[in-house]
This record gives sequence, structure tokens and C-alpha cells, in this order.
Amino acid sequence: MEDLNSLRRQIDCIDDEICKLYLNRIKLVKKVGEYKLKNNVKVLHANREQDIIDRLSQGKASAEKKHIENLYKNIFNYSKLLQTEGKSVVDEQNEKESLLSVFKEGDKICCQGVSGAYSEIAAKQIFNGCNVNFVSTFKEVFEKVANGEYAYGVLPVENSTAGSVNEVYEYLNEYNLYIVGAKKLSIRHSLLVREGTSKENLIAVYSHIQGLNQCRNNIQKLNVKEIPVLNTALAAKIVSESNENIGAIASAENAKIYGLNILEEDIADNKNNFTRFIVISKNLLPFKNANRISLIITLENRPNALCEMLNAIMGLNLQLLKIESRPKQNTDFEFIFYLDVEGNLHNESCKKMLSIIPSYCQTVKLCGEYFEN
Repeated sequence: MEDLNSLRRQIDCIDDEICKLYLNRIKLVKKVGEYKLKNNVKVLHANREQDIIDRLSQGKASAEKKHIENLYKNIFNYSKLLQTEGKSVVDEQNEKESLLSVFKEGDKICCQGVSGAYSEIAAKQIFNGCNVNFVSTFKEVFEKVANGEYAYGVLPVENSTAGSVNEVYEYLNEYNLYIVGAKKLSIRHSLLVREGTSKENLIAVYSHIQGLNQCRNNIQKLNVKEIPVLNTALAAKIVSESNENIGAIASAENAKIYGLNILEEDIADNKNNFTRFIVISKNLLPFKNANRISLIITLENRPNALCEMLNAIMGLNLQLLKIESRPKQNTDFEFIFYLDVEGNLHNESCKKMLSIIPSYCQTVKLCGEYFEN
């Protein structure tokens, strides 16, 4: 029986040969990439990849075939990265420093809800105190930005306690609009009531479903009915117009707006409570200082497609900030994936990512590159 050192020496000899051949392969791959770039040929050639695997696997045992397939899929991934070098996905003439740098006098902003909504607070912080218009639903925000009635819409997409606002994500996929900015807002909920209402005679609490979820433990202690409405500020408005002993979970600012009392402050279960708000626009606005890219993808219907795509992103040393799946409508358990990646379209690794991930996907939609603070 051979000893360990003898086996390792044999492996070293094989590795030396593999390394020499692999470097030769890389030289040829780069030449192929130069040809494709010059002649506007797509990087991906799935049939070619499968033909190589089939040829090398011919006559091999099933276990050996699997080893060959796994090895060459990784080789193909790196080859495609090499072939995307030099490609650009951004027009340098359209670079913008910030969202405010493209905001023009007369541009109108909208959000869902009524005065006092958290979306309004976020919008005023993003747009430096500009006036905000209100619509009734998230869908209306998308519709009115899409038809040009408003230049920008501000919407909540995710809360650190209650999770994603699924309706907004579905509309991001449905409408041909772009995310051009984002803001992480600290959410401090208060329990607001009319004069004369106390915890003892309180019968119901109104709020957006996210607000109710974020204050779940404290609401249960009150032993009252929970009534979801379209917006936290709308809940405050409803309470102000009612003669019943009801309360609203909303921001403290709504107490002043609607003449209510603050029965209890900071009632969220998690005191570290944040909501991410996005700004949508009809136009993709590349920013030099962007730190986030959002994508919507559908994967090829085959094993390991998601794993291979994530490995490609990992191979570029990019930080995946978010991945979430949603059922694809009118399909049998097929899914849409929402991805947020750290970076911008000026970053070479991000350029490569946008060039290579179509290799693994049926569809890729760039939702925007933007700065989030």
C-alpha cells in the first residue's frame, strides 16, 4: 500500500499539469471573448457547454460523470466572467450625483395614505422637505408615476420586524418603473386616542397591517380588536372622526395633525424598528455614488439553477444584500426572485454580474441602481 507522501507527490504532479493546461485554456477563452465582443456575439452558448460535458463524460461511470459536470460548470462560470471584461452597461453621459441633482422645480411626488403617513416623512427627508401628494393605494402610486402624472413615488418595501411589503414587490415586477433612491427610516409607533379614551375603555385599534404586526405583543396586552386599514395616518384620521373609544397606531406627528392624545409612545415590540422606503421613477438614473442594485429574475427550470447563479455572484466577490422569492402568477410552483446587490453600474464586478447572470435566468429585469441611506 502506498504511503501518504507518495500519494501527495502524485497529486502534485497532476496539479502541475492541470495548472499548465488550465492557464492555456484561459488564454483561448479570452480570445473567444474578444471575438464575441468585436462581433456582438452573446457570451452564453448553453448548447456548447452541454456538448463539452457530454463529450468528456462519454463512456464514464455515473459518479465520474457527476464529477466532470461539477468541475466544468465552475470552469464555464469563470470563462463567462472573463468573456464579459470590457463590456459596459452604463452611459457615462447620464451619470448623476444624487437624486436631488435631477429633481426639478415642478416635479411632483406622491405616496400612499394621508397627511402624517410614514411614507410622507420618508419622502420629505429624501426630497429635502418638498411637498408630497397623496393617493389611496400602492397600485395608484405605480399607475400615476407610470402615466407621468407624478415624477416620483415613495413606497415602503420592507420592515425590520414585519418583513417585506409583498404588494409593493409584486407591482415592481408588474410595472416598467425603476428604483432611483431609498431611505431607511426609524419607525416609532405611538398609540393615539381621542380625549376621554383610556386603556380601560379602549375597544379597538386601527393601523396598517404592518403597524399591527410590529406592535403585536403590546396590542395583545390591551385585549382589543385589531382593524387593519390602508395606512397608519389614515388610522389616526379615522380615530379623530369617530365617537367610539378606538385607537390608532401611528407616528406621534399624527397627534398634532388630527388633534389626538398620545396614550403610549414607542409601542413597537422591537425598539430597533426600521422600514425601508424606495423612490420609483419612469427613468433609470445611474448615480456615481449608488450603493445598491435591485434585480428581478426568473430562473431556468432546471436543478441547481439558483445555486449556480449565486455562486457566480459570490465568485465576483459581491455582497448579496437581499434575496426573496415570490410565487409566479399562473404557474405551478414557479418563483420570481428579488435580489439586491451592493454596488453600482460603474463597478467592474457589477458590470460582469449583469452580463453573466442571464446565463442562468429565463428573464432578468434591472429595477435600478440607487443610493440608500
